[in-house]
Amino acid sequence: MSQSLMSLQVISYHHLWADYHDSGEPERLERWWKAYERSMPVGVTPLSWSELSVLFLEKFVAPTRREELRRQFEQLRHDGLSVTQYEMRFLGLAHHVVWLVPTDMEMIMRFIDGLTYQLHFAMSRKSVSGVQFDEVVDISQRFEMVRSQEREEREAKMP
Repeated sequence: MSQSLMSLQVISYHHLWADYHDSGEPERLERWWKAYERSMPVGVTPLSWSELSVLFLEKFVAPTRREELRRQFEQLRHDGLSVTQYEMRFLGLAHHVVWLVPTDMEMIMRFIDGLTYQLHFAMSRKSVSGVQFDEVVDISQRFEMVRSQEREEREAKMP
C-alpha cells in the first residue's frame, strides 16, 4: 500500500476522530500522521490498515474508552436485532477494536458467535472457509428470513 493511499485512509479517520473529540481537531491528526511519515525510513513496508488503526486508537483514544468499546464488542449479541442491525453494530464496534479481529476469518467467526442460537447453529453447519464477511452476513440474513417465514406460516395455521 502506498503512503499516499495510507494518507487517504488516515483522512477517513477524521470521522472516528470526531467520535472521540467534540472539537474535531483534524489538524492534530494530520500533524501526527505527517510526523509519522517523516520518521519512516525510505523503503520500509507501509503499515497495514489494522496496524494503522491500532496506532491511531492508542494515540488518540483514552484507554478507558478503548476498554469500553472492547467490552461492548465482546458483549454484542444478535438477540433482539435483525441480522442487518447486528451487522451494523458489529462493524461499527469492530472498527474501534481491530486488535480483537485482525483477520477476516476471526471477524467472521466472532460475527457467527454473536448470532442467536438457531442462526449460530445453522451457520456452524455451513462451511465458512474461504468465504468473505459479506457472504456470511448474506447467508445469515437468508436463514433469518426463512425462520421468519416459517414462524409466520405456523402462526397463520393456528386457530
